[in-house]
Amino acid sequence: MLRVYLAGQLGIELDGRFLAGGDMPLRQGRLAFAYLACERERAVMREELAQAIWGERLAAAWDSGLTALISKLRAALARRGMDGRAVLATTESGYWMRLQPGTWVDLERARHGLHNAESAAAAGSFNTAYGDAVVAATILRRPFLEGNDEPWIHARRRILHAERVRALDCLIDALAWNGELTLALTHANEVIELEPYRERGYQRLMRLHSQLGDRANALRVFERCRTLLSEELGVDPSPETMSVHRDLLS
Repeated sequence: MLRVYLAGQLGIELDGRFLAGGDMPLRQGRLAFAYLACERERAVMREELAQAIWGERLAAAWDSGLTALISKLRAALARRGMDGRAVLATTESGYWMRLQPGTWVDLERARHGLHNAESAAAAGSFNTAYGDAVVAATILRRPFLEGNDEPWIHARRRILHAERVRALDCLIDALAWNGELTLALTHANEVIELEPYRERGYQRLMRLHSQLGDRANALRVFERCRTLLSEELGVDPSPETMSVHRDLLS
């Protein structure tokens, strides 16, 4: 099976032969590979790809530079037993990463797992949601093209961040359903670190502490939420959060 890794260590693997990001031609080669992999459902125009690689540093001679870069990237793939021209196909106006049917792409697997986990959780099938949520959260915790700050990378990170939070939400609910409250608590704290202004995370954390019989910590979570919202945003907790707080006091 052909496997493509975009989160964490960038690379592509076939039959145990791995082409890591460090084996690709320069930083620009890694960006080209990642962009084409992320957009693999379509052909990418040459100028669009060049902008993704060089951005504001795009030189007047970018066209020949891009041709040379793709050639080197194809050669690197060939050294790992892959058909570089087939994987990075030339189209009329650009390039298209064409991967064989059944190729495993980590971020696509995470997205698929998240969809399955959310669907199962919505249906109350938390035992089914559990495995897919674990897979999605594990992949989405890995950094995306760390050390790079191109606009398209920041945009993709925002999407992956939101998906990570959703995967953790499903995982927490599945763990709580299964009685694994301490582990659910760990992930609930992770969600709050990721989304400190999102009240739903505090509500879930308060309930988990309460289920563990720790009302004192549950009330401290409420105070943490109330103080943050007041000092940073100048607002009070939502009616939903206040309702959880009243339940704790009753």
